[in-house]
Amino acid sequence: MHLLITQLSSTRECNSCFCIRQSWLLVHLRFMLVMELFTLSVGLQMPMDTICAPELRFKGGLAHVTSPSQPAMELLRAPLTHALNAATVHDLAQLLAREEHRVDGLELLKADLPHHWSDAELAELQWQPLVAAAARRRRDLELASPPDGVSHADFVHAIDVATCHGLDLDGQLWLWPATGLFRRSAPHGAVLSTEGNEIVLRTDGAAASAPRVQPGSGRKAASATSRDPIDKDTASAVSGDSVFEVTLSSGWRSNAHLLLSQGWASASLECDAVEVDETMMLSAAQTVLEASQQLRQKQLAVIAGLRRFGYLSDASDGQSGCSIFAGGYACDSLGRYLQALSLSEDELRTFGEGGCTINIGESVPISCDHERRVGQVLSQLCGGLLAESATSATEDEAILHALERASTGLDARATHTDRVRACVHARLSRKRALSSCRERADAWVQRPTAMASLRRPWRVSIRTSG
Repeated sequence: MHLLITQLSSTRECNSCFCIRQSWLLVHLRFMLVMELFTLSVGLQMPMDTICAPELRFKGGLAHVTSPSQPAMELLRAPLTHALNAATVHDLAQLLAREEHRVDGLELLKADLPHHWSDAELAELQWQPLVAAAARRRRDLELASPPDGVSHADFVHAIDVATCHGLDLDGQLWLWPATGLFRRSAPHGAVLSTEGNEIVLRTDGAAASAPRVQPGSGRKAASATSRDPIDKDTASAVSGDSVFEVTLSSGWRSNAHLLLSQGWASASLECDAVEVDETMMLSAAQTVLEASQQLRQKQLAVIAGLRRFGYLSDASDGQSGCSIFAGGYACDSLGRYLQALSLSEDELRTFGEGGCTINIGESVPISCDHERRVGQVLSQLCGGLLAESATSATEDEAILHALERASTGLDARATHTDRVRACVHARLSRKRALSSCRERADAWVQRPTAMASLRRPWRVSIRTSG
């Protein structure tokens, strides 16, 4: 059975609809797929023994369910032989690159990842660490060695597909072309699993909280692809014949990770995290406290002790492990790092470097003044990063609104690309997190306490006795 999937190559819409029904002789196929065709291009081979839920519909190239009341709904089921699996992205890409292992429909799994973007497009991210990561990825791919008989371009494409669409399951990466029918979301959405000799795609039970959209309408209805995310900011609730759009979960990942691995971002991503490096933290601390070289060395010795005892992760891989989460809270590691950089000479003299290390690591407040200084440094860190951006959050919201108008065809004059849209989503989410964290830090500076408090904007564990 052939499931016809459409890709938009023009803005012209065709009103034809196809209803695909399986006859009673094929007991394994008991579903109807409805496709709203825009421009017919390629076909996806859906094997005969694939089973789809009867509630599942495809319109405008997007997947929807008409019975969202069930907490967990099975969407697709097929033999494991319909999917490829390997231990790593490189191994999976080698399988894809070999002619004898090609899977029907893989041409649908497009992967427009940032390492293919121009420097001007990457600059729209307004975040140098992410730009540098894309540049490193580009260099790594240039040095990639393809298998015998495979061109470098084909192998790079295979790596992109494996990176973008490979799903982590039981320690393996799985690639099932049928998942190309679903847009991505994070952290909730449909998840992949295996049952015996079958691979299964089912909702994760979070459908009740998902936005309602009408098939073929709403954000990007005229140019939707499998890699486009669902966005709570712009998904519209439609009265009448409304259904739930089904998205495939990308897991608990930040916008930076989603951009690098899948090429999309969301301004309202609830699991977003802004990673800050040591240079940013040192600069913020020096601006606020103006520590002498001798004092800075003592503070860095405390940080080294925190790493030695496992209170901070090892930064040898270039990752600080220090992040600010969506909602404006800093992670434990960032809180501990800034606590060490906010130590004064008197506090180091009183407790010693070892004592400060243990106090910070075990979440024992040092003094009320120390808590205030940590809040000041955190506020400076967020404010400094916001000041480096070429646009403000308010300006980005206006740009995003114009982008959404363009995507729904309401503003034909807008010429922004999908890449720019992804950049604006990512930087707006980052600025919202930084702004919220700065507000929390400023409020803490106004009313600090020497006792651990849930008002504190850094999420260091609060220990209790008993």
